[in-house]
Order: sequence, then structure tokens, then C-alpha cells
Amino acid sequence: MNKKEARVRRARKTRIRIALQHVPAGRLALAPDCGFSQTSRPTSRRKLVAMVEGARIVRRELEGA
Repeated sequence: MNKKEARVRRARKTRIRIALQHVPAGRLALAPDCGFSQTSRPTSRRKLVAMVEGARIVRRELEGA
């Protein structure tokens, strides 16, 4: 993982945590940003992977709390 990928993953976790201040975890659904039609497939895939990994990290944190 390079520095940019690490920054994207941290940003995803932060956004998820902010959303959880307003929506119960059981009702929160994550969706990718629009604009993938104009984004390369490798970049789109990395963004989706970061979103899923961020969700997994936050879910583990919530389950451990």
C-alpha cells in the first residue's frame, strides 16, 4: 500500500465515523461516489476496495466496543 492509498483508506474510515454520528450503524449503507464512468477501471477498483476495507475496519471497531 502506498501513501496515497493509505490516505484514501483513512479518509473513508473518517467519513464512515462521521456518518455514524447521524445514522445508526444498522441503517447505514455505503455507496461509491458517482463519476466512475469517467474514471479508469483500476482507479475505480481501488476506490471500491478502500470503501470496503474502511467499512470492515469500522465494523470491527464497533463490534469490539
